[in-house]
Amino acid sequence: MNLFYKFLFICGFFGLVHQTTLTAQIKDINITCKYNATDKNFIVSYEKRIPGTYMIYVKFTQLENAFDPHFSDAIDGNTGTLFTLKPIDSNHPIRFSYQFSYLMGTTISKADSMFTYTLPFKQGREVKPNEMSYLWKQYMNKVPPKNWKSFMFLSNKADTVCAARKGIVIKVDVSKDADSLTTQYHSNANTILVEHADGTLADYTGFAKNGNFVKEGDTVYPQTPLGVLGYYDAQKNYQLRFSIFHLSGERPKFEENRTLQNMQCYYEYINPFFMTGEGITRLTNGKKYTTVVNETAIIAEMTKREKKKRQNQLTIPEKK
Repeated sequence: MNLFYKFLFICGFFGLVHQTTLTAQIKDINITCKYNATDKNFIVSYEKRIPGTYMIYVKFTQLENAFDPHFSDAIDGNTGTLFTLKPIDSNHPIRFSYQFSYLMGTTISKADSMFTYTLPFKQGREVKPNEMSYLWKQYMNKVPPKNWKSFMFLSNKADTVCAARKGIVIKVDVSKDADSLTTQYHSNANTILVEHADGTLADYTGFAKNGNFVKEGDTVYPQTPLGVLGYYDAQKNYQLRFSIFHLSGERPKFEENRTLQNMQCYYEYINPFFMTGEGITRLTNGKKYTTVVNETAIIAEMTKREKKKRQNQLTIPEKK
């Protein structure tokens, strides 16, 4: 009988674990094992139905007549081969069962902690960041993830949120209604996640219900509008919560019974540099900054084709 269980990480993302003898099926990522009768081996492949890069981990709970590959690797394509189980003795069959899990992000790329981001608002917008405390520590006595850093930007209007760096939109979850009853922080908010070239992930949280301008799989650039903020409390304040993080590299634990007391976060955070009207700097809690974006920042990570396309767009004369 197949065993399936899902666990929630304390940093707010989902990891999945599955155990099977031949085939593991999960809504977002499937793993299949195909027997090759000629070579008497098993080819283990994946199918991924969601955008973005994921680390996938395989643990064998039983393995006879084959070497354990101790497999872990990043997958970013829609389909591909993970590994092949070859018989040690071709006169005997391979018998096995396994578990696998996957985590959003990658440990293959090295996160660039010195990269300069743009503030996640429109050019010229003045903002005041507030550093967010780690609420799991306050309420659950949990140790914060490594280098915990998250910013909150308050607004009295439905500001447009813009991308702070080129990336791929890998998650859009904007189906939640605004909370007009409570007067304090709550985690039930609308989120857009963007993956960057170095494996870092940007979390933009606080959008209005269905307030997104982008969809999963879209490529965004600095100043690309992502969506509009929604109010989050009875006073109808607007709030953007923004953070940059990446996988820490620790292999997930295959635990069947996961509780709030034993959950572990596999991500670490970055305190990023930002381009501002006050210069390139890390943000200081409570200090005001002006959103400044120049052409160098916009094209910094563009491909040659993307740069050419943008140049053509900028040189097209306006119709009179």
